[in-house]
Amino acid sequence: MLLKFLYTTSFSILTLIFNSSNVKADTILFSDNFNDNILDSKWVEKGYALEKLGSFNPTSQLSLTETGSVLKIAGEDTLLDTQIDGTWVGWFGKSLISTNEFPLSNLVIVQTNVKIVEGNEGFISLITIEFDSNNRILLTIGDHSVGTLHGVPRSQLVFEEKDILRCVGASLEEEKESGCVSLPFNLELNRSYTLQIQFDPTTKKVTGLIDGELVHVGTFRGTMSDFNTGIAATVRENGIDDRKLVDYIDAQFDDFVLQSAEIVNTITFVPGMGASWNSDAMLRCKFENGYTWELASFAEDVYNPLLTALKEDSGMEIKEFYYDWRRVIPSNSSKLSNFIESYLDENEKTHFIGHSMGGLVGRAYIEKSGSQNKIKDYISVGSPHQGSPLAYPAWSGGEIWNDNFLLKIAGHILLRHCGGVISNNRVNIRTFIPSVENLLPVFEYLKDKKDGNFKPLSGMSAINEWLSENFNFNGVRVGTLSGKGFDTLKEIPVKDRNLYDEIMGNWEDGKPTGKTFTNEGDGTVLLTSSRLSGAENTEINQTHIGLVSSSQGITEIFNFLGLAEATPLETSFVEPTSAIIFISDDADLTVVKPNGQIKKDKDSLVGILNPERGDYLVILNPKSSETDLEVGYFLENGEVLWREFGFKGKLPQVKKVFFDPKYLFSR
Repeated sequence: MLLKFLYTTSFSILTLIFNSSNVKADTILFSDNFNDNILDSKWVEKGYALEKLGSFNPTSQLSLTETGSVLKIAGEDTLLDTQIDGTWVGWFGKSLISTNEFPLSNLVIVQTNVKIVEGNEGFISLITIEFDSNNRILLTIGDHSVGTLHGVPRSQLVFEEKDILRCVGASLEEEKESGCVSLPFNLELNRSYTLQIQFDPTTKKVTGLIDGELVHVGTFRGTMSDFNTGIAATVRENGIDDRKLVDYIDAQFDDFVLQSAEIVNTITFVPGMGASWNSDAMLRCKFENGYTWELASFAEDVYNPLLTALKEDSGMEIKEFYYDWRRVIPSNSSKLSNFIESYLDENEKTHFIGHSMGGLVGRAYIEKSGSQNKIKDYISVGSPHQGSPLAYPAWSGGEIWNDNFLLKIAGHILLRHCGGVISNNRVNIRTFIPSVENLLPVFEYLKDKKDGNFKPLSGMSAINEWLSENFNFNGVRVGTLSGKGFDTLKEIPVKDRNLYDEIMGNWEDGKPTGKTFTNEGDGTVLLTSSRLSGAENTEINQTHIGLVSSSQGITEIFNFLGLAEATPLETSFVEPTSAIIFISDDADLTVVKPNGQIKKDKDSLVGILNPERGDYLVILNPKSSETDLEVGYFLENGEVLWREFGFKGKLPQVKKVFFDPKYLFSR
């Protein structure tokens, strides 16, 4: 009888096909493509016979074919004239040396492709994984059973229930009791199959797949130490009469790969600039360490669709990193590093989702941590990897333009409280939001109105010295999600500043005279800036906020991370064009909307995007005898105005506030 196994597909083009998305390939511990005609010293030959059952003629040899592209294991087994029905009389094969050389502290994967060219009488070839000196797991192709095989012709090479993947050392009954049960799988001749074993040495959970189909899940219980980690071709006689039989095996393997992997059980989410809130820091202009930041009330409608989908449908634990976005990005990347290290074990990694500035914080962490970073898959969503022209008016003139609505709200709150009596917003932004400098473009974008030429970055004062066009992925799988189809600031025509601006120190590189837009962007970040060379780049017709709040954007994020499809969301989110903000750190706030819906404050703040026209009932429970209530009106025409109300006494107070998104104080 002759069995041939041909490895036909390169491992390098295969992705992991385990049912659970939290298994990710990582470090290649050992690989051999057998193409140099020199046998790697890590391969050793093993072979023996069960002496009482027959004579074993170990003519096996480990050799390379003439093409120098496969490992060939060949040999024969000659039996004596005796009846040995149902007995495994011997085996021979090859194995990889000692797992001491490859400590299997992480999840382990061995994968190979085989083709059965000929098969007849119950002979097998197998792949083994040994996770310590006394244990092994094996995935078997062929049949361990003998005799009539329950009436099934052996030429079909049927996998019996107990024979696909064995939890060695336990009886079939014990295996079933422990959940270690395999599923039948029919094999056809002259067809390639992908065999794969996954083993977790911590939990001892074993998973086996054939062509991506789950054929085994169980927990390893027994011990056996015939093989180290590697591959083997095995021959066995089924002994059905008293004849002398000679049986042969010929197995060929190529591109052997042994990998370790991490189990990814978490998703780390980082929102964009202006979306994190701490009242003491924001309202009192403090930069002390130790503050706890949370999702700002006015940002909840933006991020809750994605966060809800992740929590309900990803099957993973969601870790939300809120941060002091005023600080420079490298500072926040260090805090992100500490945050990630706080919930990951040594061999664990996390998925990463970063929106807008959040993607840059994650990028800075990857670049700083190098190969020691803990991110498996990274996706930036609308992140300005080449900066944004919107940073220029803020950094050079103290103006916050309307293109980033969340930043507009947060920035106006900050400048209102940190400006002082005599205020220069350019100075205030550089003092209280130094991170704006990290967002300046690294491409030419200021166009001199006099000659129509771009101002070279080398001659400008407003320069981004942190952001680089080159991003070293450091082994991380990187993707981007970008929006397009919306007017996005591309260039800023400028003229020389006037005497007043010169005295104030504003617009050193030129004062804007207009704006040049392109629809190649999400309304905030240019498409060319949000993409990354060498990454898996995806573009959709969504705005900067729609990338994380729309069903389309959420689906693309799930797809990149290999998560199950999110439950269809009835997202009613509309791009924000107006807002009303209520602030009081002297009282607990409850706001009743015109439609009767209630929203309570988060850390002294209530924010409502796209508020409907009508009366808002504000209920205050004072914390002191004097209470202030600030109301910010962000109108559709871009105008921002504030009103402040004062209350005395510690009894609950009620204030009716009217809002019209088109007109201020219309009644």
